[in-house]
Amino acid sequence: MSKAQPAKDVIERLERLQASGRLPEWARKTAATLAKRLSSQVRVTVLGPEGVGKSTLCNVLAGAQVLPSGQMLPTTMLRFGETAQLSVTLGDRSVRTLDGLDFPALEGLAPAYVEARAPLEGLRDFSLLEVVTDGTPAELAAATRWAATRTDIAIWVTTEFGPDEQAAWSKTPVELRDHAYLVLNRTDEMQDEARDARASALQPVVDAAFHAFFAVSALAAGPAGEKGSEADGHGCDALLRALKRHVSLAGQADLDGALMFLNRFEPKETPRPRARSSEPAKSGSAQAEQEETPAAVEEPPKLQLEQVALADQENAAGDAGQARSAALDALRGCARGVLSDWNVLGDNLAEAVLDRCVGTIEEVVETLPAEDRFHGPALQASDLIVLLQLEKGDGAADHAVSALLQLKREIEVDLAA
Repeated sequence: MSKAQPAKDVIERLERLQASGRLPEWARKTAATLAKRLSSQVRVTVLGPEGVGKSTLCNVLAGAQVLPSGQMLPTTMLRFGETAQLSVTLGDRSVRTLDGLDFPALEGLAPAYVEARAPLEGLRDFSLLEVVTDGTPAELAAATRWAATRTDIAIWVTTEFGPDEQAAWSKTPVELRDHAYLVLNRTDEMQDEARDARASALQPVVDAAFHAFFAVSALAAGPAGEKGSEADGHGCDALLRALKRHVSLAGQADLDGALMFLNRFEPKETPRPRARSSEPAKSGSAQAEQEETPAAVEEPPKLQLEQVALADQENAAGDAGQARSAALDALRGCARGVLSDWNVLGDNLAEAVLDRCVGTIEEVVETLPAEDRFHGPALQASDLIVLLQLEKGDGAADHAVSALLQLKREIEVDLAA
């Protein structure tokens, strides 16, 4: 997420806690990881075969014509920078820095990787990585595996999503698929019937392996926000709205996770109330000794992330594993439903999202056995979401979704262990 003031404050608290010497080694590393995530942009990766319009779509999402058309570039990262600059990694691993976005100057350098920084508002909250291959199925599969470990949200751009593409995507981690979009591009070149038939044929694939599907024409749309852009008529506006919402939720989930960590490990500063008493006030050293004696500090409970990492594998087997899988299906279905709500609902959006979250968490609580170690966290999430439903509003809806995403992530980690 972007480094907004709430995130800055939490990062400072995490850094102070790391420096305090209070944390065990594993928790100190967790705090460092949380701080790094909060200070980093959400990583969006654009994948797909050659010639499907990945660069054009990157320009649309960035909000400006950054990547040139007609120039062969290697895998390229776009991120926010106060000044425009290219950082070019050459074949011998040396790095050259060029002022401005002078892509033509790269022609004679044979770069292996390029990072472009630009002062664009569209790049403040997320970076864009366009993955480029030589076009062969083997290279596409290898590049997809490489990129999967470096992304938070994936966008697969295609014109048909054929067998080679499906084979490459099938090797990605299951947890990434809930944060992935399949984008059918160049729909302006298709007849309406052909476009609808292709979209319909892809729907089972989307249901099984992606978070959502969009049919767009990136070239016809032009960069979002560009003067004179007609993106609203070419599907890119819906994709960009969904992406921004997904980025916002990812940032909120990171912030919520950091706050949970701090709640468990930060020293509690509970003020000691002064009780009224009929006894005369103590004086002198006796009173001073009482006021200076610190309260006993209990060892903070271990973060649930560690419990997940060290869980007994037997807990994931048998009935417990089936119950968690069913609960995870419900949470994933809610995530997809919420995205659909955001795309189609108007003034009643927050209310509909909160209703969906309440129904989902009730289903999860009923699905998980009382002895399951996720039953307690599900009950806590249920209590929170019910209160948020009473609070109402967009902020309450965002926090309710974040609570479900946090629970979903923890169950996914457990089942993948």
